[in-house]
Amino acid sequence: MNTSQTQINKTVGLRRTKGHGQQSTFSEALSAAKSEGESLYSPQNKSIMTLPYAVYILKCANGQYYTGFSANLEKRLNAHQNGEVHFTKDKLPFQLVHVSYFVDKKKAYDFERYLKSGSGIAFRNKRLV
Repeated sequence: MNTSQTQINKTVGLRRTKGHGQQSTFSEALSAAKSEGESLYSPQNKSIMTLPYAVYILKCANGQYYTGFSANLEKRLNAHQNGEVHFTKDKLPFQLVHVSYFVDKKKAYDFERYLKSGSGIAFRNKRLV
């Protein structure tokens, strides 16, 4: 399949706690997101492609999940951390459990919407967290 014809989706499991017992800090998870997912080599044009849109899943302190979309993941995660996001401000601390990167804004938005649907929640619970 040609990457220029399909959605470029780089999935990075930044924090897994089921059966792994590993814990990482907020800054470690953010560094992993930057180093592992923000760019992808494109053999067609022999250059680095930037993946600007991210769909992410946070696990809040009370066990609830928050699914979000951002064009600037670092800024958005800092907003969550500083209590500037209504849903997560009283559920701190949180864990970043999944990030998917996209080139296309609409595909990222559609994936976020899917993850918030009934079947998307089942997919999230079985495959992503």
